[in-house]
Amino acid sequence: MFTKTKWFHVSAGQRSRWARFIFIAVVSVGIFTLFAPPNAQAFEILDELSYLDKPDLSPYGVVKKSRMVYEQSLWLPGEDRTQLPQQSVVQDFIASNYADYSDILIIDIESMALKTSGDIETHLDTYVTIMQWIAEAAPLARLSLYGKPPSPDPSKASSDPSSSSYQTWQSWNDLYTPLTAELDVLSPQNYTLTTDQTFWYNTTRGYIAESRRIAPGKPVYIFMQPVYNPANAQPPELRSTPIPYDYWYFQLQSAKDLGADGVVFWRVAKTTPWDENAEWWQATKDFLAANPPVDTEAPSIPAALTATALSASQIDLVWQASTDDTGVTGYRVERCTGSACTDFTEIAAPAGTSLSNTGLAAGTT
Repeated sequence: MFTKTKWFHVSAGQRSRWARFIFIAVVSVGIFTLFAPPNAQAFEILDELSYLDKPDLSPYGVVKKSRMVYEQSLWLPGEDRTQLPQQSVVQDFIASNYADYSDILIIDIESMALKTSGDIETHLDTYVTIMQWIAEAAPLARLSLYGKPPSPDPSKASSDPSSSSYQTWQSWNDLYTPLTAELDVLSPQNYTLTTDQTFWYNTTRGYIAESRRIAPGKPVYIFMQPVYNPANAQPPELRSTPIPYDYWYFQLQSAKDLGADGVVFWRVAKTTPWDENAEWWQATKDFLAANPPVDTEAPSIPAALTATALSASQIDLVWQASTDDTGVTGYRVERCTGSACTDFTEIAAPAGTSLSNTGLAAGTT
């Protein structure tokens, strides 16, 4: 009797993705097809901050798409964390918490050094085994290892690529090959040690370049902290102080320009209160305004469509809201006349989850 309506073209943030719902009035039939998003290079900012009373940062483009697993969850109390843990302990913890997790899962193991060639030769097999166990227990997760590879050596990473120091560093990184095979994402860290922007830039350049060389095709996210490194910044009075606006903006822009897939904002002391006016946060918002994030994750498909025929010329449509990591901004409703038609025309773009479709001709499909 009434028209055939195709649901929905969903727009969220800076993206637009398609999900189709075929509806025929009187008899409701749901057929969904999810279309791939546009192929665009994304630069993401992931949220691992721990400020006290931190608000939801996702509306600005700082998203929660990673989870951390700390080494204390993989070893029993009192066990030597430089030795292989128990497989059952590792896999029971991962399976109970991340069996269905499908974003970036970052494993933070710091008791086993993995910096020099000697460290790598000593501990590499242990790391490889642990990552294999985790992959078995969390088969959907994109696995990463906090801070390495490449070798976490800012001095060598920032040196001239033609120097013997850099080439020694590369030889260490070559040893990671069995481990990079187990990783889906590389996550080197470059926390701010000095006010020397050139040093920070060159270190980041080295980490990204080596990540690409030893793990071609795999995403690279740089861990960054909005304060000077609490343990090692020089001079010591800089430690834990917020990074100024210009320096933080420089770091974000440099990471992007050097080809990182994104950055991870790393935690500060949980007792540090959130400061909405902090310079680093103002710089972040300005950076995101100038470099809008490319959102490549599709929203959920709108569901539970119901239609109520109020008259011969009107159908009221209601559906459940889609969900999305950065928010759904609206829906697009298209209509096609005739039971066998394929030429759909947009009739409305509601922000909410209902629409009164009026002006229909009685006795048509």
